[in-house]
This record gives sequence, C-alpha cells and structure tokens, in this order.
Amino acid sequence: MGRMKFDVEVVSHGSLVSLKPRTKAGIEWVDEHLPADHLKFGGAVMVEWRFASDIVDGLVQDGLNVKVDGLGVD
Repeated sequence: MGRMKFDVEVVSHGSLVSLKPRTKAGIEWVDEHLPADHLKFGGAVMVEWRFASDIVDGLVQDGLNVKVDGLGVD
C-alpha cells in the first residue's frame, strides 16, 4: 500500500503554526489565498495559531489533502 500524498502539512509549534505545501496544488493554493507578504521559514508559511483552523478549513473545502498535527482539529 502506498503512502498518502498530502498537499499541505500543518504543524502546531505553540503560538505559531507552519503550513508546508508538499505539492504543486498546495503551492498554488498558498499563493492564491494567503497574503503575498506571509512569513516563510524553511519552505513553510508561518501563521498565528488563531488563523490556522480557518486556513485548514479553506484547504479542505477546496479539495486539498491536509495532514494536521497538534491543532486539535480533524
């Protein structure tokens, strides 16, 4: 059985959350939906935890596969 391919990996780091696009679709979604001046770190977009759930909801609603770790959301 193959591993599931995630478009975006979301990881909580306490007060910040990283969103790391893993596919072309993930990169395009971030480019289209997040502000152009978003904070990047190591290939990931960093956002405050209070915005993360809404972003994850948007990703899922747009049909992307999202791996979430540590946010307390499904």
